[in-house]
Amino acid sequence: MKIPVEFDEYESTVAECSFDKENKKPLVDSNEAMINFDEVAQAYPSEVQMDSVPASADGLFLDADGKYVFAEFKSGKPDRWEILRKGVDSAIVLIDKKNKTIAWLRENAEFILVYPELPTASNDRQIETSEDLNRDSRNRLFMKGTANATNQIRLYTQGLKGYLYKNVYEMSPERFKKQYC
Repeated sequence: MKIPVEFDEYESTVAECSFDKENKKPLVDSNEAMINFDEVAQAYPSEVQMDSVPASADGLFLDADGKYVFAEFKSGKPDRWEILRKGVDSAIVLIDKKNKTIAWLRENAEFILVYPELPTASNDRQIETSEDLNRDSRNRLFMKGTANATNQIRLYTQGLKGYLYKNVYEMSPERFKKQYC
C-alpha cells in the first residue's frame, strides 16, 4: 500500500479512514498509510465552484501494481445506491484532479467495499423475523456461490466494474487487512 504523492496532504491511516463513529472503533485496525478521500472531496467544491460536496469513498491508496484503489468501509449493512454514488463521485473527483479520462480510470483504478459478514444463523446470531430468515438464506447462497464462482459475486457494487473501474471487490475487514495492510 502506497500513498499517491499528489494527495499526500490528505495522508491518514487505514484505522482513521475506517473509523466507525457509532461503535467508536475502526473497522480495520491498521496504522498503514492511506489517503483520507473524504477530505479530498470536502476540499473539491471550492476548487471547482460547486455548491455541494460530492459523495466519496473513505480512502485511497496505490496497490503494489501502482493502481489507484478506493476503499469504502461500512460497519453496518451497505446501501447499494449510496455505494454506487460514492463510486461514481469518487471517480469524477479523481479524474478531474488528475486531468485524466474515464478510459484512463478504467485501466488504472479499482474500488473495494469493505464490510463485515452480515448476520446469519450459521454465525451464532438468532433469526427472529422473516427478514432475518431471508437474509440468512441470501448469505448462505452468496457464500456458496462466491466460493465456487470464477467471477466474484457483487451484492452492492454491481455496475461499477467496466463502467468506471478495472476491478471492483467486496470483502471482509479481515481479508482487506491481510491483502493490503
